[in-house]
Amino acid sequence: MRTRLDFHMLISCLVLFIVALLPTISHTQPAAEVCFNETGYCISGRFRSYWEQNGGLPVFGYPISPATEETNPLTGERRLTQWFERTRFELHPENAPPYDVLLGRIGADLLKERGRDWWTFPPGTPRDGCLYFEATTHTLCEPFLTFWQLHGLELDGFPGKTYEESLALMGAPISEPRWELHGGLNANVRLTQWFERARFEWNVEQSEMLLGLLGAELYALRAPIAPPPAPTAVPQPTAGTPPPGTPPTAGRTATPTDADDEPDDEPDATRTPTRTVEADDDDDATRTPTATRTRTATPETDETTTPTNTATPSPSPTLPAASFDNCRDDPNKARAANFPVDIVRVDKDGDGEDEVVRLRNVSEETVDLDDWIMCSITGTQEHTGIEGELEPDETRDFPYTGSGEIWDDDNVDNGALYNEDGQLVSYWFDPE
Repeated sequence: MRTRLDFHMLISCLVLFIVALLPTISHTQPAAEVCFNETGYCISGRFRSYWEQNGGLPVFGYPISPATEETNPLTGERRLTQWFERTRFELHPENAPPYDVLLGRIGADLLKERGRDWWTFPPGTPRDGCLYFEATTHTLCEPFLTFWQLHGLELDGFPGKTYEESLALMGAPISEPRWELHGGLNANVRLTQWFERARFEWNVEQSEMLLGLLGAELYALRAPIAPPPAPTAVPQPTAGTPPPGTPPTAGRTATPTDADDEPDDEPDATRTPTRTVEADDDDDATRTPTATRTRTATPETDETTTPTNTATPSPSPTLPAASFDNCRDDPNKARAANFPVDIVRVDKDGDGEDEVVRLRNVSEETVDLDDWIMCSITGTQEHTGIEGELEPDETRDFPYTGSGEIWDDDNVDNGALYNEDGQLVSYWFDPE
C-alpha cells in the first residue's frame, strides 16, 4: 500500500516540477517583436498586444512606420506613436489599460488635411432603423450600421460590442453616405461614409465592406512614403454584412459613456442615438422635359486654383475633356474632379419650384456660373437657374426655374454639372 502511495507522490512531484519549468505567460509582459515583410516594419510591446486584442490586421492594417516619439498637433505633447495603414497608435502609460493606447481621429484629420471641413457637409435627419448622432448631426444607416455595431475596441472583456466600444474604434459619423472614387490604381466609385476614425466604403459590385487606408493616406501627406496599396476587403463577421436596406440586427446595448472616458486624442461630445420614423415622400407628379441644348466640345483645360483650407498647397484637379452631350449620362463620371464647384446635394422633392440643387465653391477663386449647365440624367433635362457668381467656400441653393418637374424623386436620378466649355465639373450619385 505504501509503495502505491509513494508512486503517486512521485508522479505528482514530477508534474509540479515540469509545470514549474514552463514559461509563465502574463498579460502584463511586453509582447515580443513581430515584423511584417509586406511593409518592412515591426510592432512590439504594448502596441503589439493592443493590435492583437482589438482586431489586428483587418481592423488596423500593417504598420507603416516605426514606433517613435512624435508631437501630437492637438495637444502639443510628445508621445510614443506608431502609424498603421488604417490608424495611428499613441501610448499613454499614465492611463490604465485599455486606455493606455489611444487612437487618432484619423478620419477628421485627413479631411482637414485635404481642406474639407466636415462641418459644412449636408446634415442627416433622424430615420427609422438608423442611429442619429446629434453631436455631429449625421445618421448611421445600412449597409454601414451593422458593420459599425459589430466592430469595436475590447473595453469590458465580454463577447460582442457595445455602443461605446464601437464608438471608441470608429467614432461618430461625420458625413452622410455619398458616392466617392477610391482604390488607387484600381479605383472605382463606392458608397462612402466618413467617421471620426474610419472611412467605410461599400463595394456594390462585390457586396463587401472596405475600410479606407486612412493612416497610410494621412502619413503620406505628413511624411511621404511609397504609395499605399489598394484597400483590402475586411473579413466579414459571422452574421455577415447585409445589403443596403436590410434592417439592423439586434445586439447587446449599453449606455454611452461620458466623453472624457473615451480613448481618443481629442474628446468627443456625448452622443445618444435616437430612432424616429421617417415621413413618406410626396406623391409623384408629371414631369415636363425642358428644351434640348447642344454644346460643342472644346479641348481639355486645366484649373490652376488651390482648394481652400489646405495646409500644404497641392496641384488642383484637372478636369476631363469636354463631354457634354445634351444631358445624357457622362462617360467621365468616375473622373469628375468635384472642383472648383461640388454638387453638395439635390433636393428632388417638390412641385417644381422646390426642386433645389446645392452647390459649393471648394476653390479659392470666385466662380462665374453663367452658361454652366446642371443636368438631370434620368430625364436628360437641364435644371435651369444655375447662374451668378459663387464666392470661395460659398454654398448656395439653386431652385429649378423651369415649369413642371424634372427630377425623378421615386427612382435613382444622378446629376451632372458642366462648365461653359462643356467639361464635367462635378457628378452627384443619387443615394436612393
